[in-house]
Amino acid sequence: MRTWAHIAAGYLVLLLAGALFRVVPSALGTPCVSFVLACYLGVTAYDRLAGSVMGAVSLGYLADLLSGTPRGLLALCCGLVCVASRLASLRLLVRGRLFVFTFVFASSWVGMLLLSGVRAALVGGFLTSFLVGLRSALFSAFLAPPLFWISRRIDIAFARTEREREAIREGYLS
Repeated sequence: MRTWAHIAAGYLVLLLAGALFRVVPSALGTPCVSFVLACYLGVTAYDRLAGSVMGAVSLGYLADLLSGTPRGLLALCCGLVCVASRLASLRLLVRGRLFVFTFVFASSWVGMLLLSGVRAALVGGFLTSFLVGLRSALFSAFLAPPLFWISRRIDIAFARTEREREAIREGYLS
């Protein structure tokens, strides 16, 4: 149920972000909300990595449908970002706004590099795609704290014990 709640909240955020950035063009590029949420699902996977990857792939697929990219492109990249975030968080304690910003920037940049590589193989122009991906990863990192806050509220609602709720409130994500 936790993963489904994250997918539903992520879909609403994707809809709002898509509508907002369609009306208000940004010189920085558009943030990749699905990468931020995939990163959160990967960091908080604990022992249920398969469910988190399924949630990240579902969010990526919804982002594919909403953004008009080829079906499966963002889904694959979100799944890989989720797994990479889980592997990185095994050794790191993701706590604090600055560290969350840095971690999401690195994760989003890895995802954007994957997207840039696939786009360059299909269309060409790796350098342009790389620079747009770098700006998008930076903008995604700025949106990470509020998106992590929303995701943390969902985790608090699905926590089984008071100890789990308190740990989530304190900001322990891994």
